[in-house]
Amino acid sequence: MVGFIQKLFGNKEEKPAPPVVPPIRVVQNSGHGQATPPVAHHAPPVQRRVVNARELQVNDTLRMAICDCAGLSGKRFKVTSVSTYLFSQPSPTFALQGEDGQRYFLSFSHEHDREYVTFIRPLLHREVGKLFRLEDLAQLFEEKEGEFALARKEELPHLTGWTAADYHLSIDALKGYFFSEDLREKEQEEFEGGEGLDHYLLLDPSHRFTLEVEVYDNGEPEVALGLRLPVSLVEQIRPST
Repeated sequence: MVGFIQKLFGNKEEKPAPPVVPPIRVVQNSGHGQATPPVAHHAPPVQRRVVNARELQVNDTLRMAICDCAGLSGKRFKVTSVSTYLFSQPSPTFALQGEDGQRYFLSFSHEHDREYVTFIRPLLHREVGKLFRLEDLAQLFEEKEGEFALARKEELPHLTGWTAADYHLSIDALKGYFFSEDLREKEQEEFEGGEGLDHYLLLDPSHRFTLEVEVYDNGEPEVALGLRLPVSLVEQIRPST
């Protein structure tokens, strides 16, 4: 399950690297009538700079600051793939692998003029049934009267710190497309092969905890938990090249 990205934080412009000027090669005579072969000078490779997390690529890593986030505090994560969601605008989503092998997805958003990063943790079907009453969750896909709310049935020990007691519906059946590739370098009219889906987003009262549900045109609902955190907690980004 990959989470929905409503809005990305601004993309800062990166200053181009200065041009590499090749050194002047001087040919000296060895005194025996033959010129000394010139010494080859190889310019060092230019290190790729990452201005903000939107520019992450496969094999890049990021490290979180020390915080009160279960399993995330001070940990380093590696980008394993980049995919794209298309709703009103295309949005990249980054698949991450933690130091312990746990899989996450990463998205970025704006809310009240602040920037946030959301770590998204996919749920197994049996975990969904233990966390919530499936009869209550099923009402999410039906005609609703008034505000839809969902209560947690129990807290699972291995998901401590990832769930809230109550959620309310924030995005209801938003139609879009999922592409299993990075499309940041393509124009929207070049997008091909997307899979249709309906997206649901539920938030707790603090908007820190998210519950995301995606229903694909030809598949079962996929459910994931999310932690929405200030983007300032992304302490370090290290490009692979």
